[in-house]
Amino acid sequence: MQFINYFILGWTIILCGCISSPQFPENSNTVTGNNGAYILCEGLFGMDNSTLSRYDNQSNTVVNDYFALQNKGQRLGDTGNDIVRWNQHIFIPVTKSRTIEKIRINDGISDGRIKLSAGDEPQRIAILNDTVAYVTLLNDRIKQFNPTTLEIKNEYISVGPAPEGIAVTNATIFVANSGYGDLRKNEPKASTISVINRQTNQEIALLTNVINVRSLHITNQGRTLYAMYSNLNTPTGLKGGIVQYDIRTLQETNRWTFRSPSVPTFNTQQDSLFVADSAGVWLINLRTQQSQPQLLFPKPTNNDQWYHIQKNPNNNTLWISTYPQFSQKNGWVSIKDYKGQTLQTLNVLLTPRTILFF
Repeated sequence: MQFINYFILGWTIILCGCISSPQFPENSNTVTGNNGAYILCEGLFGMDNSTLSRYDNQSNTVVNDYFALQNKGQRLGDTGNDIVRWNQHIFIPVTKSRTIEKIRINDGISDGRIKLSAGDEPQRIAILNDTVAYVTLLNDRIKQFNPTTLEIKNEYISVGPAPEGIAVTNATIFVANSGYGDLRKNEPKASTISVINRQTNQEIALLTNVINVRSLHITNQGRTLYAMYSNLNTPTGLKGGIVQYDIRTLQETNRWTFRSPSVPTFNTQQDSLFVADSAGVWLINLRTQQSQPQLLFPKPTNNDQWYHIQKNPNNNTLWISTYPQFSQKNGWVSIKDYKGQTLQTLNVLLTPRTILFF
């Protein structure tokens, strides 16, 4: 999460006028199919207006504020940051509300909510199995919880400043200590990845040279770790990128640099990686060790922000969550082919972020 942008944006909105609270319309039967996508709209920092949109494959329509529609009288909360699927549920950490929402995939009904302690602002989630999951907290710690019962352990695991991304194997927890970009960049362990022994909850290694590292992904049956790191505002000229690690040795095996990269996505076989940056959308062939990024298509020359790119597993389309920077206007999801042609635009709500297909 780009804290500085949200801070400026929040004050801009306070000066210009507040956004009204979301309404709770009557339940709708618009959704007719069992497959589609969820789009998490983060809303505006401090405004308690995160929403969840649902795209329905069968009717080719989007239902906005789907969580409120399906859960009468409830709202998702303030600053939803992630969607993670486990079995027939999705889990959404809501940072400023200090909650983790468990939602049924088929109908959007909440199956429970974890309310975290004061100061525990959740950012990202990694689920290992039916009984073990972890959440990063912006107060420099992580916690374990049970995704089935929603019981949360009392014990904290200390990590670096402002942990965001997290990934887990049977043996190890990886935590991205972003340092919140420029805000906490000079603190110990900022811009590192903590490697934690899952049995002892002790840090066993620290991966460095990952400025403002924000997201982590494990592929190749638990053998490969990918980290996305983002450039800072100061000093200028530093670029972000994607780093590939061998989990068995913790050695860096590849690195690709980008300017302001998005959270990356993989194809179904996990042998290709897609990432969007300020220049456009890139493809990396992971089957070749020395593969260089291939520009699929350039980014339009405007101020629209690309946050998340996701490949639709059912076809060769790329979905890009987009919103106008420093604006109160709603965002959209652009569905594009590999040449950059826009095939469809899905209008959603404020600040669309993560896209999850089901």
